[in-house]
Amino acid sequence: MRKPVVVYFGPDRTDAAVRRRCTQITRTGVRLIAFNFDRKQGDIPPSDDISWDDVSLGSISDGHFAMRILKLFWSVLRVLRQWPTLRSAHIFYCRNLDLALLGAVVRRLIASQSRFVYEVLDVHPLCISNNLLGKWSRLTEKWVLQECDLLVISSEGYLRNYFSPVQAYDGPLFLMENRVPLEANELLAIEGCQHHRPSVPAMGEPWRIGFVGKLRCVKSLNILSELAERLGEKIEIVLRGIPQPHVKPVLDKMVSSQSNVFFEGPYLYPHELERVYRDIHLNWCIDLSDNHNAKWLLPNRLYEGGFFSIPALAVLETETGRIVQERGLGISMQLPLLASLEAFITSLTPARYSCLVNLASRVPKSQFVDTRQHECLFVAIMKQ
Repeated sequence: MRKPVVVYFGPDRTDAAVRRRCTQITRTGVRLIAFNFDRKQGDIPPSDDISWDDVSLGSISDGHFAMRILKLFWSVLRVLRQWPTLRSAHIFYCRNLDLALLGAVVRRLIASQSRFVYEVLDVHPLCISNNLLGKWSRLTEKWVLQECDLLVISSEGYLRNYFSPVQAYDGPLFLMENRVPLEANELLAIEGCQHHRPSVPAMGEPWRIGFVGKLRCVKSLNILSELAERLGEKIEIVLRGIPQPHVKPVLDKMVSSQSNVFFEGPYLYPHELERVYRDIHLNWCIDLSDNHNAKWLLPNRLYEGGFFSIPALAVLETETGRIVQERGLGISMQLPLLASLEAFITSLTPARYSCLVNLASRVPKSQFVDTRQHECLFVAIMKQ
């Protein structure tokens, strides 16, 4: 029996998140053809060790909006070279607005009857802007939403704050949380970690705050740097993951000038998560970027830290803060953030910390681990 064909349009073939999504899709038993750009800013290099057909759409860089639009239209011609395969596709799966526009145009040009899925992991700042470019972006997205059979989002905050009130979207929806994507064999490899409890520091030892994953928030680094300066030996800041290019100068300065700030580099995901989280006491789940998207998202590190019962640090009046508060995953703080953090750390006792850990450990691990989300997703797609 011929496998169903899924065509995936992604933003960066070197991005670990793109690689994970492609891997997860193929594990549902379909044939996957992935069209990805090369931003060359991701976590991993392109590889031949993959189980899908990988088609490069060429290199592209962030910024230079006009050049990106030009590149996007040029990519239509490159994609159309795969016309016979595209015609046989059952599903077009597109991540982000620009790739969804590309997929929708190609699908119209070849008169495909495939189902069309639009995945949103971040609402682009342009879509929230009130300038002419912002209005054009929203109109473009409204057309994409009219074309799509299913909208996939990673946080309900996107629907509640943007897609419902701004785009008036009331169509089919699937919530695909940023859970730790552990298949059975990977889950077994770290099953001993399911009962992991972070240790309480001995008297005189520092509290360790971990900022893990894609390091892209300069304001977070500045706050952590100031906190490290104020509290000195009472805390240590552990940075782990891939710093984005605009963040690296700030990070390098922090590490070189502050003895209680440590950068421990990238890690193998998900196999080294236990090693990453086992030595930290508090999980930084705060994004202070200057856009509404930061208030609506639910970051990967919320699920990763939750799996290991590490209390989360979040900000009130954000989607992450709401979830942390509702589920007992840690502490949600008021602004101004630096003052709240300093007050919390200086008053934190082993007894209070043990209480936070107890609350976090009561949350079922099934809320953090993804074993069947993609199977449920494809059932939802085929029902449309």
